[in-house]
Amino acid sequence: MTKFLFHIIIFSFLFHRVQAQSTKAYPSFYEVFTCKNANGSIETLLATFDNNGKRGFIYKNSKNPKNEVLLKIIRNTDDEVFVIQFPNNSKNYTLKTCIACPEITCTNPDGTVQTFNLEYNTWGNRGTYRCINADKSIEYLRIEGSANNLVVKYCSNTKPKWITLSVSNIKAGEMDNLHFFDVTFPNSKTNYRIEPYTTGYGYNCWLPNGGQQGFEWINK
Repeated sequence: MTKFLFHIIIFSFLFHRVQAQSTKAYPSFYEVFTCKNANGSIETLLATFDNNGKRGFIYKNSKNPKNEVLLKIIRNTDDEVFVIQFPNNSKNYTLKTCIACPEITCTNPDGTVQTFNLEYNTWGNRGTYRCINADKSIEYLRIEGSANNLVVKYCSNTKPKWITLSVSNIKAGEMDNLHFFDVTFPNSKTNYRIEPYTTGYGYNCWLPNGGQQGFEWINK
């Protein structure tokens, strides 16, 4: 992504105000993705989430690590594909996130593609959990936040758009900051009880009919 890096270097003097940003100014939840280039430089994308689930992206590179650039989101599709621009630059870059995949791919204006791999996030043992059912259907839970502001999202391989569930009856667990809680789908009164595994990373989902599903942790 030499052109991607070139734009940052050329315009960095225009963005000196962004240098005042630090992790203290980031939203509560964010993921850090890095791309290690052949020339030895490292580019970093911070995918941020505010308390309402609104997404954002911050870019920085190892050539000028103190300079952080807030990228402009031009449009997005289902929280998976984001077309972004650098400040004062009309060229489009397309970021694609993958459901339950720990990476972001970036398609540059010249058509080249880079992969940014997940390094860490601020959620501890929060993250994405997957259930593979007997009929081969796949369901996902995305758990974010803390007990005071727990956000739970759901999707499946047949309905890949994330749905935000209502959360209630939260009870703190004894280890790894995992919690017990109930979730309800939009426009439904049916509760599903979610409980952390006693060992390992995952959650059991107790269904209204008494059945049970196991959601295994797959990535942060």
